[in-house]
Amino acid sequence: MFPGGKMLKKLSNTLFSRFALLILAFALFHPSVLALASDKEDKEKIETAEKKSGTPPTTSVDMSMLLLRIERAEAEAKAARETADAANKRATQLEKQVEETRQRLQETETELKQVKSETNSLATNTSYPLAKLAKPAQNEGDSQQEQANEQEEEVTLTSLNDRILEIKDMVDIHDSRLKDSSRLSVETGERFNVKLSGTLLFNTYYNTAGTDDPPTGLYLLGGNNISLENGANFGATIRQTQLGFSFFAPQIGKWRLSGDVQLDFFGGNPPVYNGRAFSPLRLRIARARLESERFAFIVGQDDPIVSPLNPTSIAQVGFPALAESGNLWSWTPQAKVAYRLVSRENERLIIEGGILAPYNGQTNTEFQFETRPDAGERSRMPAIETRVSYIRGDLDTIPTNAYLAFDPQPFQVGVGVHYARHLAVPPRDNMPGTTINSVAVTGDYVIPITSKMTLTGEVFWGRSLGGLGGGIVQGIVFPFYGSRAIGVRSIGGWSQLQIRPKNNVAIHLAYGLDDPYSEDLIDTRFDLAAGVSRAAN
Repeated sequence: MFPGGKMLKKLSNTLFSRFALLILAFALFHPSVLALASDKEDKEKIETAEKKSGTPPTTSVDMSMLLLRIERAEAEAKAARETADAANKRATQLEKQVEETRQRLQETETELKQVKSETNSLATNTSYPLAKLAKPAQNEGDSQQEQANEQEEEVTLTSLNDRILEIKDMVDIHDSRLKDSSRLSVETGERFNVKLSGTLLFNTYYNTAGTDDPPTGLYLLGGNNISLENGANFGATIRQTQLGFSFFAPQIGKWRLSGDVQLDFFGGNPPVYNGRAFSPLRLRIARARLESERFAFIVGQDDPIVSPLNPTSIAQVGFPALAESGNLWSWTPQAKVAYRLVSRENERLIIEGGILAPYNGQTNTEFQFETRPDAGERSRMPAIETRVSYIRGDLDTIPTNAYLAFDPQPFQVGVGVHYARHLAVPPRDNMPGTTINSVAVTGDYVIPITSKMTLTGEVFWGRSLGGLGGGIVQGIVFPFYGSRAIGVRSIGGWSQLQIRPKNNVAIHLAYGLDDPYSEDLIDTRFDLAAGVSRAAN
């Protein structure tokens, strides 16, 4: 044998043994071999179980193996589906994060471009003064001129430095706002947004004759009420100051929840020394609103459904302007629903209806916490109101409350119906009561005459409308003859011309009239005014 033969033989034996081991490992760990091994183990387990139970091995072994394979395949498929779902969710989250990051990068790029442009302009402005400062004086004759130029350049450099510092402050403020917005974006999903409002209002007044309420002068006193004691008067008040707040909840699906509360200090005069200067808070309006694309549900205390508008005034705020002179206004607890039959970009047709507390307008003779039921509450049924309205124009300028705003109003017209029952009890207990139907038909309108002029108003006819502020707050009367009460009929309304010479200036000219039927008031038990209440604003 040649000298390298032994070495070659040894090398070949080593290679052969390693190759054989590789083939053996491949055969043992191949999936099909593993599956066969697993099947073999399952088969052995089943046969062992059958031997223990005394059952002879049959074809059920094959069926059991098949069932085990099916169960194993289902488990693997379920695990694969869960893994895929988790991956899809993670991918969706990553896509959202990428989109948000892209938007932030775009905003940052825009801001950096603005800062860069301002920096370039500053560099351009500073290059010329610096170049001039680098030049030495050419001769002594120009020294004074050079000194003047240097002073000018110092002023320019100072202003430019101030501008640079201002830009730096703006960048810092922007960074802090970005941080705040990142925190707020998490909090606004769980919290309500609240907006505060208010008006500090100081009024003086002068009345040439006696009125029911000197600060507001709703109507003149008539009959035997005219005397020196309640004649002409002058005074001042700050009780018409208003406070309020609005809240907005996070949107839940298609539904949005919001609300507002309005307060003033016109809550009566306590029976104490100088009591008219210590007026308690009074709740004017409080309402919560749940609305979607077409439906709206409102509960709280609000203007009557059939009378949603009011004239604009800062002289008469404790009661709405032209109250008891053609304006049905009484703030009443109620629950109502509204539905938009037509809801387009610039057009709406709305039907709304609800139930209200059946107030009759009864007046408390003294400050008290406990009250007795009035004629409306004794009827044991709520008042019912409904209204249909059509609106066309720029719907974004519709005011959020009943009071007209400075913006031009869209065209609006509405028709409403009111019904309630009142049980009037005569002054003597041994006499039967009288049931009176309180009814009203109303109309309201907002007509834009030009872009700077709008005509607004309401009209009504009805009976026993003391609870709404109609009939000069004379809803039910008892004549001298007989014991049956009478529901006072009344007709009235108001109209206002709004002129806007500028965007933030508005002039309002308003006139109202409330005319109770005289035949319902003559020969009454009480000293009431059988006349007409008129007011101008």
